[in-house]
Amino acid sequence: MSVSLLSTKTYIPPARPNAIARPRLTEKIIASLSRPGSFVMLSSPAGFGKTTLLSECVSQIQQPVAWVSLDEGDNDPARFWSYLIAACQTAYAGVGAPAQALLQSPQPLLAETIPTILVNDIASLDQELVLVLDDYHVIQDVTIQAAFSFLLDHLPGKLHVLISTRIDPPWSLARFRARNQLVEIRAQDLRFTTEEAAAFLNKVMGLHLKSEDTVALEERTEGWIAGLQLAALSMQGREDISGFVKAFTGSHVYIADYLVEEVLKRQSTEMQEFLLRCSILDRLSPGLCEAVTGLENGRFMLEELCRANLFLISLDDEGEWYRYHHLFADLLRVRLQRGASRVAKSDLHRRAAAWYEKAGLAAEAIEHALAAEDYPHAVELVEKVALPMILQASLQTVEGWLQEIPQGHIAKSPQILVAVAWMYLLRGAIPQAIPSVERLKLLFSTPEGERLSPSLQGEWLAIQAELLMGQGKPEASRDLALRAREILPEVDPQVRGMIYITLAKAFQLTYDYDHAAEAFQMIAREARQAGDYTFEILGISGHAQMTLKQGQLHRTFDIVTEGIRRLEASGKKIPFGATLYGEMGEVYYYWGELDQARKYSQRSMEVSGKSGYSDPEIYHSIMLSKMFLMEGDLEAAAREMQKASDLAGQIPPTMVRENLIAQRVWIDLALDRLEEAEQLLTAEGFSFGDSFRYPKLTPGSNITFTAGKLYKSALRILLYRAKRRGDRSNLERGVDLAERTFQEEFACKHLLIVLETLLLASQLHAALGIERQSLIEAAKALELAEPEGFISIFVEEGEPVEKILIALQKSDLLGKVRPGYVQEILAAFPPKLPSKEEISEGPEVSSLVEALTSRELEVLRLIAEGDSNQVIAEKLVITVSAVKKHTGNIYGKLNINSRTQAVARARQLGLLSQDE
Repeated sequence: MSVSLLSTKTYIPPARPNAIARPRLTEKIIASLSRPGSFVMLSSPAGFGKTTLLSECVSQIQQPVAWVSLDEGDNDPARFWSYLIAACQTAYAGVGAPAQALLQSPQPLLAETIPTILVNDIASLDQELVLVLDDYHVIQDVTIQAAFSFLLDHLPGKLHVLISTRIDPPWSLARFRARNQLVEIRAQDLRFTTEEAAAFLNKVMGLHLKSEDTVALEERTEGWIAGLQLAALSMQGREDISGFVKAFTGSHVYIADYLVEEVLKRQSTEMQEFLLRCSILDRLSPGLCEAVTGLENGRFMLEELCRANLFLISLDDEGEWYRYHHLFADLLRVRLQRGASRVAKSDLHRRAAAWYEKAGLAAEAIEHALAAEDYPHAVELVEKVALPMILQASLQTVEGWLQEIPQGHIAKSPQILVAVAWMYLLRGAIPQAIPSVERLKLLFSTPEGERLSPSLQGEWLAIQAELLMGQGKPEASRDLALRAREILPEVDPQVRGMIYITLAKAFQLTYDYDHAAEAFQMIAREARQAGDYTFEILGISGHAQMTLKQGQLHRTFDIVTEGIRRLEASGKKIPFGATLYGEMGEVYYYWGELDQARKYSQRSMEVSGKSGYSDPEIYHSIMLSKMFLMEGDLEAAAREMQKASDLAGQIPPTMVRENLIAQRVWIDLALDRLEEAEQLLTAEGFSFGDSFRYPKLTPGSNITFTAGKLYKSALRILLYRAKRRGDRSNLERGVDLAERTFQEEFACKHLLIVLETLLLASQLHAALGIERQSLIEAAKALELAEPEGFISIFVEEGEPVEKILIALQKSDLLGKVRPGYVQEILAAFPPKLPSKEEISEGPEVSSLVEALTSRELEVLRLIAEGDSNQVIAEKLVITVSAVKKHTGNIYGKLNINSRTQAVARARQLGLLSQDE
């Protein structure tokens, strides 16, 4: 059954041809569109014409408009954002496409993820967009409230938001007012003036009231538009209008109730029944109304209501869908509640559920089945859509349905129990999943359970495998996932994709990399066959990430190259594509090709900026920090780590957490902030007091790749304490830890950690004065690194490793390592920049100025501005090859080999000001 979106919810209601013009309000709203970063809130009780006013404004503005008519079902974040994105796409195709991909993913999302994508997407538009959210008061979900408040806090200048609501949202309105972001229109603004009331009553409603009656009616209703309309309907055909007006008293609620009764009395019996029975519906169409009422003239009745101006609002241009004015619907439902029996109301809802089910609108069918308390039918409907909706992140909608169904009905449905288990497992909430798992265990152990479909049998095994993975039992998880793969039919691609992800994780944790690679390849292959680009990219990037940890740079390059080709050929915006670009940037970094590394890292961040994920953005800054530090620009390296830390404080990273800690330790040590560096690892279980201690491993366990990042950071601190503080007391314990880390990470084939650990061990032995062992370990690192062409992993260690490599060249310990390889690495070490004193004693600056051509100086200034080769070429109207040639000349004349060094040297020589 389809769980498709209702197009009527994104329909822009046209301005009513007989509506009273309200220029004092429309001009205020339209004027707000010239204030970037502000939004408009229409806040008043029901019946003050908020929707009518918004539709009138929309008909007058020039910008494209996205409209969402909200209802209570939109309290599920996935559903809310799906409709909002769909509305935006009616104005601009493709806006929010990465968010749509994420909403189809089973992975839980941070509240800011989707609004971040939209902010970035809309900011890149060529034109502006007006977003209207009608009836925002129905939104009570705190996650949505926080996320939308985040969007308002970061409104791009091209997005203008108009909101109608009966109550103020729980945002910091005072903050928005202080920033001059909020334009408020409230009940006192929306009330009809005496002139507007007279025009409405006499011109629109066709009455001919005396001026004193108009004034009295306006005063009694306080300009309340719905009250005036109900009163006008009640007065039609009366002779004693003045008497009616004089008798008109009471609050809005009582007035409305009284007036609805008056209006209903003037309708035929058939029309009264039609109005009351159809009040159970949020939206009305001829066929749906006929199904609910049992009448055969649904279209005629709806057209009659339109002609009578009886609180019916069109939801499309074809005359197929309508809704009651909300206030009118509320009052009709109250009357239905009072006058109809429980059985009669249930029967109406059953009829609506049957119609929606036949129309393929599952969510609406379920809502009415639940309202009818027809739980067997509700269970049958939920069984068909629960898992697909959970995998598309509509967790709260499904959870709300399940809370309404008595547990006795749920316990008998294996499909629903499976869906509930997935719902909690995908959130990482294992304790909440256990009750459903226990019920499933009992159910599948019975003869009836053995006769259930292969699809359910496979899902049950997949659930158990995921549960075991979450409990830290990869071997058992792997075995069950393999059984699930064999049982589960190929017609269940999403569940099969999840099984392969579980398998890949289990194989990696058990160091069975060949089978892990097969699992990743199967994820990509089956997703490609199903047309699921999200799972395909997940499979490719997961495979590349595994080979990268193993130091297989060439294999990673091939995998990622194919992944990027597939991604860019698809033309789709897949958020996980950011990982592919980041992995390519990392490969180039290790090869020492820093320009290419920066290019791909930047591309990763750009894609990430449209996905809402923090990890690629954080890792981009980490990579820049590593490159700046390697080039000797400590200030820039520290600045990038501050960016990464700030972002991690807002949106905690998942996959790059240990990378962040490791680089922060490195930067803190470079800045002589030993205490700050130690605090970072103290929080991870390390101790650097009189006796160095590190987290102990349980017997039989290994040092994982991520833990290895922390262990080698601890070794770096021990080196610092020995060299800068003269504290050599823990060097030998450091050597022991380095040896253990090397052995375990080597056994796990984590070559990246292995190489860094060997180089740290080499420096530890050098600090202990054991020179030959220091050279042996450096030679071992070279032997392991040479086949893949590692460069930067040596260079980033700086001068200590440079000296060790120079000494190694003169020794007999190189073994099979090519001397030319060592020379390539040494050539990549940045030359020491001369001090200011050395410069003043050296050649005249004027001679260098003459040596740089005017074009080279132009290129140098643009390099200082941070422009890429492509941007420089565009600005100077030359080819990229020409830019590279000029850059090479600059490097040669300034005796440097990187952009950062070029800028630093040029500033020292006075070729650039300190501000450039």
